[in-house]
Amino acid sequence: MALAVLGVGAVSALGQGAGTLEDGLAGRRLPAAEHETIATVSGEATLAVFRARSDGLERYVQARALRRLDRLSRMALLASHLALEDAGVHIADRSRLGLAFGSAFGPQSASDAFNDSLIEGGDRCASPTAFAGSVHNALGSQASIALGIEGPCQTVTALGQTLGGVLAWAEAWLARGEVDYVLAGAGEEVTPFAAFCAASAGGRAVLSEGFTAFLLGAGAQAQRRARVERTLSGHLTAHDARRLDFLPDLETLILSHDGGLGAEAAARLARSPVPACTPLPDCLPPCAGFDLALAALWSRAAGQTACLSFDRAARYTLVVLAR
Repeated sequence: MALAVLGVGAVSALGQGAGTLEDGLAGRRLPAAEHETIATVSGEATLAVFRARSDGLERYVQARALRRLDRLSRMALLASHLALEDAGVHIADRSRLGLAFGSAFGPQSASDAFNDSLIEGGDRCASPTAFAGSVHNALGSQASIALGIEGPCQTVTALGQTLGGVLAWAEAWLARGEVDYVLAGAGEEVTPFAAFCAASAGGRAVLSEGFTAFLLGAGAQAQRRARVERTLSGHLTAHDARRLDFLPDLETLILSHDGGLGAEAAARLARSPVPACTPLPDCLPPCAGFDLALAALWSRAAGQTACLSFDRAARYTLVVLAR
């Protein structure tokens, strides 16, 4: 079934809210970059890091409730509130609202904090608070508690196919009539460990973080920003590329990738559509949340638009949207 994108919330280096993405898409706003020097076994490497800020969350959540939230959960919760505001939909019965979040690596800062406590204090003195926040599903559970969501809750971790998994859960819940709306989202955070891994791998000079959230409903809803017509996930091999032969017929394609096996195939498939230049570098691996938000905004002016994102192992997610 088709999904209606009713609201978009974003937290990125461009700022907060869908308007910041629109400004970035139009070239009116540039993301703020920080340059960091990372010591690796092979020597020092310089990375450009595009960090997101979650200040302002106190407008929606009491300060005492924020103390246990890690950075990724803060970004996710703020993006969720912004998406609900953007949609302008009052959801009185929160048992009819589902939540599906995705993150390739999950709350890395909480994981690092737990590992540090384990190394420093051993099994007996490892931090239980850090452990509770380090599990991947903490991202969805923290948001569902803060937002009072009583419907189904799922966190997806599938690297380059994470966003496709998030949308698949949302579509299944709506198709079965289990919920009336789904709050969907995806994002990543940059930590010192992630920066070290990127610098050690070589060949990549940019990292970015942030979270995008979407309020989704049935495709026929008139107040939608865009309609998701189809979603495909797979491996961008020579055999699987035949599934994407319709790409040249699109009006606009937002293409992002982390290099690797699928780059040549994607470039060939994307030759005909008008390419859209995204104002944000992709997360590692590309989570495609920002690409979907940009495609939803772009489709209002450009008609049928798609975003295609894949990682170094050629795992891809393709989402096709229309007005």
